Amino acid sequence: MIVFIIMLILSMISIPLIYHLFNKTGLKILFILYYLLSVIFLFKNVNVFNIDFSIMIVPYVSILSIIYIFTEKLNIKDMKKNIFMVSSYILFIIILIIMFLLYSQSVTDLVTTNLNQMLSKNILLLVLYSIMTVISFYSTYKIYNIIKKSSDVLFINISLTTILIGFIDCILFNIIVNIGIIGLDAAIKLGLGNYLFKIVLSIMFIPVIYYMINRRKSL
Repeated sequence: MIVFIIMLILSMISIPLIYHLFNKTGLKILFILYYLLSVIFLFKNVNVFNIDFSIMIVPYVSILSIIYIFTEKLNIKDMKKNIFMVSSYILFIIILIIMFLLYSQSVTDLVTTNLNQMLSKNILLLVLYSIMTVISFYSTYKIYNIIKKSSDVLFINISLTTILIGFIDCILFNIIVNIGIIGLDAAIKLGLGNYLFKIVLSIMFIPVIYYMINRRKSL
């Protein structure tokens, strides 16, 4: 729980701070760091108030917040470049994981051996997560723009987008990757927990997104 709170506070502070210091480039680097954190914490599930969820939801929502900011501040051409960059980066991570699994370590290299075993056991999770994030990021961008045509209220636009996409990146994803490991009931419970916390965190990040969008300084 402490790790969850610390990550949440740092994430909410880091977006405006990094942008103030390094502009658009800083947000892109932060995007990559958040993605790496989401992958690392993908394996860590916690239970708070009898609700199961993954800690990766904090950096994941942070990534989505940056996408909302880019969507509002960048033109279509620059946004397409960013989507291509993100897709290429995620593909690069998948290739690195596969290369690492193919690497033949020495007998005495226990660290690499243990890491290789962990990746081997969770290769499906990592690959599906990479595919899911590409679908989720693009869908978030498209659906947010569709909703924005009918509403000028940021709270409504982000909340509706989060609710709709959450069925894919939280519930459906967790059922697919966990049903054979922890069973259907537990997988649904974990998916619903992530879904709930994604909605709550997305609402908490709205003031940060609003502040960034209404800054006079352009990306």
